[in-house]
Amino acid sequence: LRREKRAILGWALTVVVAVGLFVGWDAGNRRDQVLQQARQHNEAAARAAAEYSRATIEVIALRMEDAVQAHAIWRAESKASPQSGYRLLSEIVRGSKHLSGIGWMDDSGDLVASSLAANRPRINVAHESHFIAQKQERGIGLFVSPPVTSLQNGRKIITYSRRLETSDGKFMGIVTGFSDL
Repeated sequence: LRREKRAILGWALTVVVAVGLFVGWDAGNRRDQVLQQARQHNEAAARAAAEYSRATIEVIALRMEDAVQAHAIWRAESKASPQSGYRLLSEIVRGSKHLSGIGWMDDSGDLVASSLAANRPRINVAHESHFIAQKQERGIGLFVSPPVTSLQNGRKIITYSRRLETSDGKFMGIVTGFSDL
């Protein structure tokens, strides 16, 4: 009887260990599946975010080009003023959900006209990376800055710029736009 009890206990112990090993293996396998699904989800989300960012920058680049062309029209006006510049730039910003504001800076970095106010505040961006990059290098295209603190309201923003040139290619200033973060 003792031998039978030992055999039964041994067999039961073997079954318990086998079931425990199977449950442990199954839990590990499920964990691996969940981790793989999470990796796939994260990769898909990263691809979607990258595509959204690319499309957003593309739209911003088009609005900035609109502002370059509007600057040429504005300069050709006989009564070009900050107020008429405000009206032109406001229309460009109103047509964009991505830009919070846009302005023209002269070759010294001083604000000439802005979409934010007809009576422009005194702002100079000559020390900012987006101005320096456009002034120093022709053909840069759209420059996107790292996040900076707004000179106007202290909020974190990303700035965008395009170079303004005379017909013979001389630096005339920049178009600068920004998005609030």
